[in-house]
Amino acid sequence: MTPAPTIDQVSARVPDLANVSPDLHAPIKVQRLLAQPQVHSVDWQLNVASACLASGNVSLLAHHAAQATQAVFQSGSTARLAEAWQYQAHALIIQGSYGAARQVVLQMDLLAKSGSDREATARYLESVGWLLLRSGDFRTGEFPESQQVFTEALQAYRELGDTLGQIRAYEGLASSIAGLGTYIPALEVIDEGLALCAEHDEWTEAHRLLVARALALRDQGYRAPAIEAFELAIQWCEFVGDEATLARALTGVGILYGYGIHSVPDLFIKAERSFLRAIALSDRGGARQICMEARLGLANLYDKADLPEKALAEREEATRLADEITFEGAGKLRALWELQQVAAELVRQERFRTRMLEAAESSLDALFVFDAYRHQDGSIGEMVSEFRNSAANGLIKGNATSPWMLSDLCERPVFRDLSPVVQRAVTDRLVHEDEVEVLGEDGSSSWFARRVVPAGDGAAVTVRDVTDAHLAAEALREAAQLAKAADSAKSEFLANMSHEVRTPINGVLGLARLLADTDLTDTQRAYIDGITASADILLNVIGDVLDLSKIEAGGLDVDPSPTALRDLVDDVGRLFAGQAKQRGLELSSFVDGSVPPAVLADGSRLRQILANLVGNAVKFTYQGSIQIRVVPSEDQIRFEVCDTGTGIPADRLESIFEAFQQGDVSSRTQGGTGLGLTISRRLVTLMNGTMGVKSTLGEGSCFWFDLPLPAADLPVADAVDEAPATVSLEGLNVLLAEDNPVNVLVARGLLESMGCRVEVASNGLAAVLAASERSFDIILMDVRMPTIDGLAATRRIRREETILGRRTPIIALTAGALTEERDHCFEAGMDAYLGKPFTPDALRTTLSHWAVRSDS
Repeated sequence: MTPAPTIDQVSARVPDLANVSPDLHAPIKVQRLLAQPQVHSVDWQLNVASACLASGNVSLLAHHAAQATQAVFQSGSTARLAEAWQYQAHALIIQGSYGAARQVVLQMDLLAKSGSDREATARYLESVGWLLLRSGDFRTGEFPESQQVFTEALQAYRELGDTLGQIRAYEGLASSIAGLGTYIPALEVIDEGLALCAEHDEWTEAHRLLVARALALRDQGYRAPAIEAFELAIQWCEFVGDEATLARALTGVGILYGYGIHSVPDLFIKAERSFLRAIALSDRGGARQICMEARLGLANLYDKADLPEKALAEREEATRLADEITFEGAGKLRALWELQQVAAELVRQERFRTRMLEAAESSLDALFVFDAYRHQDGSIGEMVSEFRNSAANGLIKGNATSPWMLSDLCERPVFRDLSPVVQRAVTDRLVHEDEVEVLGEDGSSSWFARRVVPAGDGAAVTVRDVTDAHLAAEALREAAQLAKAADSAKSEFLANMSHEVRTPINGVLGLARLLADTDLTDTQRAYIDGITASADILLNVIGDVLDLSKIEAGGLDVDPSPTALRDLVDDVGRLFAGQAKQRGLELSSFVDGSVPPAVLADGSRLRQILANLVGNAVKFTYQGSIQIRVVPSEDQIRFEVCDTGTGIPADRLESIFEAFQQGDVSSRTQGGTGLGLTISRRLVTLMNGTMGVKSTLGEGSCFWFDLPLPAADLPVADAVDEAPATVSLEGLNVLLAEDNPVNVLVARGLLESMGCRVEVASNGLAAVLAASERSFDIILMDVRMPTIDGLAATRRIRREETILGRRTPIIALTAGALTEERDHCFEAGMDAYLGKPFTPDALRTTLSHWAVRSDS
């Protein structure tokens, strides 16, 4: 549906009533004129009739219009006769005396045809338009169609420079257009009329345009904008004092309110009050047609509200009024009602057809509707396209009116093999969907999705260009074939993010540690400790996010090996012993004697789960104790971490295991990502176990998980193949391949503090050139660098070393955290892997290990 103009757009044209002259109030003008002693003046009679028309007092209008006509004849001048007859015709039309109004209009026709007065022609045209519009009498052949009449009247008033006449013609033209079911053009005409009012600051007839606008919005189905429009129109009608137009507006809004009484009961009261007020106003002014419409609306409202007695009473009153209205002689209500129903059905069908065509035209899919020509034996013959939308004409490059046979269309690649499918849709009522590739003149390919459905004695075919979607799907399929099954876009992004964050953290931690080795005050050392602690926390957060992404992508593997449970539990206890002591908590552990000394488990993941649970317990326990327990549980082993902390609300016991969730609002003050429990439960699930929690608010919590861990034998300890800690690195020639200036500063500082001689290569190609020109004891190779990365640089170095007959240890430096990246390093020919950020001890140990290997 086309968007309706908003109330703000109208308000921009219509002034606030507080800024409009009170002289517009028509009843006051009528009273002033009646108080003047000029009853025999033609001008006075016409002015009174004009004021009565503006006030909507039909009885008074009819009286003074007749008096004005008589006064014109008595004066012997017909110069003002057209105006007097116009007021008389308007009075008869509002009263519903259409036969009498027709006679007056025919007299105006004779006056207009004399050609002596252009104003007489304009007034005649306007009167004809209102007679046709209000009576609905299009069958006599005496008059043209109302839209044409009002268009001619508008042009005539323009030539005369009559602003009020133009405004009335705009109202009539808009109402005629709306009566044909084309509401948006009607709203545009009304807006032109309001613009004319604003241009000339003439608001005498503006309220009639506002009522026409509200009725058009209502009949188009814009309920909320229509209510706003009716409210504005009613305010203006009351201000001007036009009771007839106000009654018409109240009847219109009453019908609108009646639509929704079943869903909003209060609307029944609003609707009833609107109808009753409209009946009172129109009855007082003698506007029988409006009164009859209001009573019919009220009767329908009572029918909807299941009040049959009230509905019958109102319908009888409407019948009485219809008998008084001269319509084709008798003017019976049934004839009028049946005519209205037929007209309404025709309008509804036209509106439905218009909307369907608009919807089809606005579709980006090409739509073809085929009609089947049948042979005498009933078999399907040729199929012709009886309708095509704009997208269809664009697809076949045809005009909108020329017919196309299905056999002709099937010669085009996009309709390839479609003829039998369309035939089956007609004969067997089958729906068909497929996709076809079409080669362009330049060799490019396009793909089109086709759908064929039966439609009456024919078929509808839609064709959609799905080239972009097809190419995207193809690209995804190719990417999936090239990538490992466990990879996902999310884990890839988080891995890259981890690398980008770890790189600057390496600089922060490295510089902080270098600074810590200088002479510092106690305050400065405290600041350095704070920087280091904060960076460590940030690393933990990144680790949690990365672990979760790898679990969700299926990229986290469990690597079981013989694990000593007692040692593992003691390690976790020692890790948190200091924190527990600072908070005054007793931290203890217990491993049941019946639990095997060693089990087959992924020790690092098991340690990670227990550390998460114990860390949470320390965070949320303010007094009392925390205990780690390992006990047998049927054929599994149960791990428990119990505390005397704050406890968890019962309604949060499950949600705390969801990602980024914490126990309650107070939990946020303790920090953390809210991922620890999520990761722990998913790790337990990976190890074929289950995890849960028991908690009492204010008393404490007990987190547990059960794992099927078979007993295992610990291997005999091998001699530690590491360089002794006392190995000197003095004079060690190191090539540092690193592009980040801060990380170069950190690594160079650490290496030189260990006595190494350092040469820096700022990219992979520079590292290859340096390694080919001179010999180094060790190469520290960043993985991600410009020009060529560390992996490609390592491959080139290894190829050249094959020729030179030497092999230099290459140690990977990377902020990447994926296992795959570590594997890629070893596949490229690197010997060791040092993740950023690294500690001075880790760097020293790695260098010592490979320096000894190199010397040997």
